[in-house]
Amino acid sequence: QAVDSEHSKNTQSDMWRWMQLLRNDANPKHPMSNFGTGNIETLKENPEKLGFHVRKRLLEFHQKYYSANLMCLVVLGKKSLDELSELVRAKFGPVVNHDVQVPSGPEIGGGEEPFV
Repeated sequence: QAVDSEHSKNTQSDMWRWMQLLRNDANPKHPMSNFGTGNIETLKENPEKLGFHVRKRLLEFHQKYYSANLMCLVVLGKKSLDELSELVRAKFGPVVNHDVQVPSGPEIGGGEEPFV
């Protein structure tokens, strides 16, 4: 499975290991303490046993945060500026602006500090 392959690759990365050490020291009540990668067991099998639907939650997250006001786009190409602009409008114009504000500071952890 692709998810197992990705997880295996991540656990070999020094950057991932460093982040995991940081997560281990984080306040368990704060999202910073959550894992940053997973395998088929942690992302599918275990949640299903608990009645947690990961795909449904991912779709809810996408619906809420996939918003034009949170995106940046860089385009590089050999076509003229007018042609590139037309391509961008055609492909990215339909992305809806939900005027989403990304939580920051204390909002992220429900008022909990990431490290105590």
